[in-house]
Amino acid sequence: MTAYPSQAIQAEADAPKTVLQTSPQVYLWTVDQYLKMIDIGLLTTDDKTELLDGHLIRRMASNKPHDDGISFIQDYFTEKYFGKHTLRSERAIKLSDTSMPEPDYVVAVYREDKYKGIWPTPPDILLLVEVADSSLRDDRTIKQQLYAEAGIKEYWIVNIPNRQIELHLRPDLETKTYASIEHHKQGETFESPLVGEVIVNDIIPGDLVEDE
Repeated sequence: MTAYPSQAIQAEADAPKTVLQTSPQVYLWTVDQYLKMIDIGLLTTDDKTELLDGHLIRRMASNKPHDDGISFIQDYFTEKYFGKHTLRSERAIKLSDTSMPEPDYVVAVYREDKYKGIWPTPPDILLLVEVADSSLRDDRTIKQQLYAEAGIKEYWIVNIPNRQIELHLRPDLETKTYASIEHHKQGETFESPLVGEVIVNDIIPGDLVEDE
């Protein structure tokens, strides 16, 4: 049977519809565009965002164990490296033209100006730490891949739920993974290329737990 134009149009109208006929195109932001949005006030400190691989990501809200973990990290590295390296807590770094995360803690090559007007880049970063509670999954996947791809030499996850430090070494820029990943629990020690011997209990004390 011949389908006349009016019949074809009606048949198309009656056919089931999908929301999108083609895959959506995702717009990726650059660091320059991200900074411009901050400069003109489209983004503020209240928005708590970071730029990861071109995607604008809202940072997870912190809680008491997370804040306590950062405090212990700050005390630990300040005692060891104050005046020797530049120490930065919850401040931005520039990994690439499309990634500007805000890791929980960074030990960077010492600069007297404390990187005034610029951001540390991968060659500056000696050790990077994420304190993980609710953010554990992202720190093990998205963040780990970005840090490996950028060539961050030493990456720690202070894993509060499992009471351990996860040591990531030997980044592979092509596979975006770390060739060496070690898990060290409370009561253990491990060797850090930067720090030397690390006692886990100095980083995760026994009373670092969620409030009831």
